[in-house]
Amino acid sequence: MTDVVVPGAVWEEVTVRGAGQPGANETIQAHRKGWLQRQAIHDVLAVVVLQATLGPGESEAIILAQEVNARWVLLDDDLARAHAKHIQLSPKGTAGILLAAWQAGLLDDLRGTLDELRTQGFWLSDRVYDAVLRMAGIGSRQRVHTVGGSHEPSSCRHFHADRAGRVVVCITGVQPEP
Repeated sequence: MTDVVVPGAVWEEVTVRGAGQPGANETIQAHRKGWLQRQAIHDVLAVVVLQATLGPGESEAIILAQEVNARWVLLDDDLARAHAKHIQLSPKGTAGILLAAWQAGLLDDLRGTLDELRTQGFWLSDRVYDAVLRMAGIGSRQRVHTVGGSHEPSSCRHFHADRAGRVVVCITGVQPEP
């Protein structure tokens, strides 16, 4: 995890429409520090075609991932993930990105971070929660299921959930490799 590129629709969703929400300010700071970059889409027609079935953020994320030959594309929506796989991209959900960060030593408390996501209203199935902990070699325990938490996480360093409960992206406190 060295660079993160974000298309305009995702930037808008996180930093403008999501202003004041967990992760919005951290996303802006990551951009200022240089490891999160906003990038325009070149194939606008492809985005328009995808928007027939997907939202603007998912559509632009898929096309941008294809244009920059991204290692992963962050998508939590099942239909968006299916579209990405169909065009040979490697989609990862938020839980998968957090697992990769934990495996790389960039995240100290994987279970706590997954629980905090749930506390903030991000829907994460028990199946995915258990699978991620199993892949990390961490046993499962009582899960956090609180939806629509009103408090901000202590450092809000791992995610941004929009008003619909979808995580867009914000993993702050993670510095790129030199």
